[in-house]
Amino acid sequence: MRNIVLCFVAMVLGCAMLSAQLPTREEIERAVNPALSVVAKRGVRAEKSTIDLGIVDKSDMLTIRFTLSNLTGNKVAITELRSSCSCLQIATKPCTLGANEKMEVVAKFNPAGRSGKLKLDILVYTSLDAKSPTERLTIT
Repeated sequence: MRNIVLCFVAMVLGCAMLSAQLPTREEIERAVNPALSVVAKRGVRAEKSTIDLGIVDKSDMLTIRFTLSNLTGNKVAITELRSSCSCLQIATKPCTLGANEKMEVVAKFNPAGRSGKLKLDILVYTSLDAKSPTERLTIT
């Protein structure tokens, strides 16, 4: 009986420690869907930030292209392009955009194993703000 009580106490303490380490719903939401930078003031923007693919056949591998523009009068480094899903592979590498320069962001979408309505994001991080994305590119 003593062993059962000790196991139960250990299990309760373990669960309490585990739940104390789990992130809150708000923390998860901020990590998955971060707000765009206020500091960057959208100095780098997409000409069209949302692309609707419509109905997609699961066997089609699609290439999606966005055009980003540097709206500042200075060079801006595109430091990271982060996909919200492993089904969306970003082909474009980080680079530096000159003042008023444009670049193309290319991604490949593999719909295999996916069904229903999808919303995928590419978060664009720049030297304008190291912590928050400057632009969000959305594929539906």
